[in-house]
Amino acid sequence: ATTMRSTKVSISLMLVMSFVTADAAETDHHHHGDAGTALQRNAGQLWMTDAALRESMAALRVTFASHHQEIHNGSLSADGYTSLATTTENTIARVIAQCQLEPEADAQLHLILSKLMDAAQEMRHTTDLSHARRAAIQAINALNAYPEYFDDPSFVPIEQREVSVLKSSAIDKEPSSPHP
Repeated sequence: ATTMRSTKVSISLMLVMSFVTADAAETDHHHHGDAGTALQRNAGQLWMTDAALRESMAALRVTFASHHQEIHNGSLSADGYTSLATTTENTIARVIAQCQLEPEADAQLHLILSKLMDAAQEMRHTTDLSHARRAAIQAINALNAYPEYFDDPSFVPIEQREVSVLKSSAIDKEPSSPHP
């Protein structure tokens, strides 16, 4: 049963990554810019969302928020990080399957999903808990970026005590304009 579930998760993960990669390639091809590398707002406005996306992002937020203290103080176990990875992968697969966003909004969302998937892979595959912890913080940073670019008034960022951990990526930078 464990092998079958692992196989299903691996297949889902491969499908998700192929969608993310294909979408990024399509975005670069059609937009001929670096929209595929840095989150951007919709002409200064937040991108529209749908109920399925808001529900999925809220579920991920609850999952990471419920483990925030353990992540912060370094007490989350390897199994805990694996569980976060599984939840993240399954939620991303659901977001992609239910996506109803306009193409431009979808391309921007995939930048966040890609960061989340990278974090999930690191949490699942590393044997170093400090690497898993950094990956969980990367996922929290990606989740916290979501309401800065997407119209989801009910999404509240997760409290961050270590905001400087992953500031090198574009997703962790402050948005170019303030929230409306």
